[in-house]
Amino acid sequence: VGASVSYSEIGQNGGHTIKAYIDNSEVTASGDVVVDAESDARIEALSMGGSVAASASDGLLSLGLAGAGAASYNEITVTIEAAIRDSSTVTTTAGNAGDVIVLAMDHTSIQADAGGVAVAVALNTDEGIAGSGSIGLGLAVNEVDNTVRAKIDDSDVVADGDISVKASAASQTDDEHNLTTSNVTSDNMFQWNDHGLEKGNRV
Repeated sequence: VGASVSYSEIGQNGGHTIKAYIDNSEVTASGDVVVDAESDARIEALSMGGSVAASASDGLLSLGLAGAGAASYNEITVTIEAAIRDSSTVTTTAGNAGDVIVLAMDHTSIQADAGGVAVAVALNTDEGIAGSGSIGLGLAVNEVDNTVRAKIDDSDVVADGDISVKASAASQTDDEHNLTTSNVTSDNMFQWNDHGLEKGNRV
């Protein structure tokens, strides 16, 4: 039996934040004022499992059994926030078409690959029975639970151009499984193989 497990996390247990803000301040600009918070958190995980079983006999029974599995669990939890807040005053001067832009963006991505190979060989050199069985299992679970916020809160903003407040989430998850099960027997024989795939993504 062969098995492989990978576990990756970003931002667990609280306190993992990406923030950009103007807080209780006065800002005057002749051009644009941009408050920008962005996350490019990324997990790339690979888990592989392999197993080979061989049996040879000249008696009544020869059995070969093999199993392989690979599992990958990945989670990202981050807060991305951009803000003008707490009685701030932001102004872009007249005649310059300056914008005020508050932008929070999430580009989180998870790529997980899981694979397993199981090979069973059973040989019987006499008149007995040879049997082989193999099983492969792949499991991938990816979770993205980010909070993305952009806001102007309790503040005065005057722009000669545009005022833009935008929060955007474009998280991506991708998983791939590669499983192989194989049996080899000789003489009076029976064979069995199975494989299973399971994946789950939550964004």
